[in-house]
Amino acid sequence: MSTILNRKSAAVMFTDIVKATNMMAKDEEKALALLKEKKNILKPLIENHDGIYVKGTGDGSLSYFDSPYKASLCAQIFQQNIYDRDDLNVRVGIHVGDIVFDEGDVYGDGVNVAKRLEGMAPEGGICVSNSVYDELRNKKEFDGIDLGLQTLKGIGRLVEVFGLKGNKLNAPNPSNYRENKVQVHTHDEVPSVAIIPFRNKGKEEEEFYAYGICSELISDVSSAGLIRVASLEKIMELSELSASEKAKELNVRYITTGMLWKMGEMFQLSIELYDTKDTKVIWSDQWQEHWDNLPNIKANLSTGLLKALNTENNVKTSSEIVSPEAYKYYLEAQYKFDNLKNIKEIDVIRNLLDQCLSRDKNILEADWLLARTYFHTADYQKAETLSSEIIEKGNENDNFKIVADVLSKLGGHYTFMRDFDKALEYNQKALNISKQMNDIFNIARSTCTLAWTYAECNLKSREKIIKMFEDSLVIYEELDDIRMRVMTYADLSFIYFIYELDKSLEYINRGYELCKISANKHDLSLIAILLGYHLTWRGDFQRGDAQLNDGLKLAIEIGEPKWIALAKQVLGELRYLQGKYEESLLY
Repeated sequence: MSTILNRKSAAVMFTDIVKATNMMAKDEEKALALLKEKKNILKPLIENHDGIYVKGTGDGSLSYFDSPYKASLCAQIFQQNIYDRDDLNVRVGIHVGDIVFDEGDVYGDGVNVAKRLEGMAPEGGICVSNSVYDELRNKKEFDGIDLGLQTLKGIGRLVEVFGLKGNKLNAPNPSNYRENKVQVHTHDEVPSVAIIPFRNKGKEEEEFYAYGICSELISDVSSAGLIRVASLEKIMELSELSASEKAKELNVRYITTGMLWKMGEMFQLSIELYDTKDTKVIWSDQWQEHWDNLPNIKANLSTGLLKALNTENNVKTSSEIVSPEAYKYYLEAQYKFDNLKNIKEIDVIRNLLDQCLSRDKNILEADWLLARTYFHTADYQKAETLSSEIIEKGNENDNFKIVADVLSKLGGHYTFMRDFDKALEYNQKALNISKQMNDIFNIARSTCTLAWTYAECNLKSREKIIKMFEDSLVIYEELDDIRMRVMTYADLSFIYFIYELDKSLEYINRGYELCKISANKHDLSLIAILLGYHLTWRGDFQRGDAQLNDGLKLAIEIGEPKWIALAKQVLGELRYLQGKYEESLLY
């Protein structure tokens, strides 16, 4: 497997003579002469527009340019030059994407998509992707027809396609493109999706590919803006349920499933995006990816999902070329860290990350995972040093998403360490960046975290702290995120507990009503424990004891150690308040 790739982003142009195979079968000599004539017309045009003619592909050709404008102008002039030729009908496809150079040849995502667009173009026409058309919109030489979001079968892509129209160009008829057109989310409701980790059909020790790509995909999609994405943690808790049962439990409309199978230097993949409300498949495909394209699999899936869900990605994507071998080490380290069972495995994870960063020092996600391993082992000085370096690199590279994640982690860390000045500084910075990116979910989450910091250090009035939680609630209601609404009701219950016991109980009851809708055992466990705590303080020991034991039973059932510990702590206090000191020691 190569570690150094000669690759770049380019505007790729694919051309093809229509029905050339039939022509070759009828009159090979005439067909070969036509191919030569086509090349003689096209190649000088490519060179005049600063393009590179790579090769002929039977009855087609492959070339690339440094700009989509030059590629499109070249294609347009070529089609105009052969417009009156009845024997030379050519289709053209153009796309901007990554290409990999290999001994005079090129391949990669840019080539695959351009070839598929060429196949969609009408005779004498040109089809381009939105990455090309965005560069042509304000150019007087070009006009186009929107063909919508199209499934490019066999390569795992959803691409917005445009057909160029104009003098001596055969424009496409949109009605001919309905079969593969994806119906994007258009309802008033905020789109909600659960991205189920792909099923690994390869070796057990290669499970990290499927898990890691989906984990990264969830992170990308959840940061895009006004969209609700089920967390990987919650999805994994429901691993025994079917996909439709997961959708119901997670309260999402869309669910994504798939398969990944590493076979030598290739990945075999499949994906399905299903609408549980309209009970129909929105997007389904099977395709192969070369090993060298490993770092781009997640990015391409993320782009497709967000387009299908009609959500604009507010996070800037990195233009850095990533080493696939380095990325492989990162995915493996991430999988081991997320599924950590023994603290001794931390050294293995750090070694994998060292292997990753020695091959590609620009994978900030690997730096951040390394820092998190030191937070995990309470080596805070090392963790803080690495975090500061990541923030500096992230700001330099405009990777604000990871900067916000690091700042948020530091804010929580310093709150725990009772260093409230630093906690406030980092939490506020995390909130500011989330607002700049319009990362709606993290705006709400950072606001809640900041509110708790203010509450801990008594720097804001109770009214202002409550207002911050209520502002977050508005966002969670807009996102229809039941779980985060329950958590925020619990936060407000704690804030009101000391001052207004009745108001505190009101928020617990609101949370309980939501839990009954979602039937989420994790949330039901917490609310039962909080309700038991309330009843205990009100002196209703019998009902309090019943609620606490219900909450404890649920916590044990789902294996949630935080809630188990909380329930036992409160049960111990309950026994103490009743004068049952020996029993309280059992908790």
